[in-house]
Amino acid sequence: MNISINYFGMIAESTGKSSEKIETAEIRTVNDLRKELVNRYPNLSTYEFKIAIDANLVEDENEKLKPGALVALLPPFAGG
Repeated sequence: MNISINYFGMIAESTGKSSEKIETAEIRTVNDLRKELVNRYPNLSTYEFKIAIDANLVEDENEKLKPGALVALLPPFAGG
């Protein structure tokens, strides 16, 4: 499965990337993706972040990912 990931704010700083594509058969759910990314980038475990798939915030981390999904890791938003 191919997944495109965009990183924003402090998440991008932590990974050293603004985006990347990963290909894996191991990732099936949003929770699987979160675990894989924390494994690749251990500093992510110290951050709170939301995940959006195809511009929709994920409420259920057991949601299935589809091939070609566009994923965004979003740091907390500041209001004002």
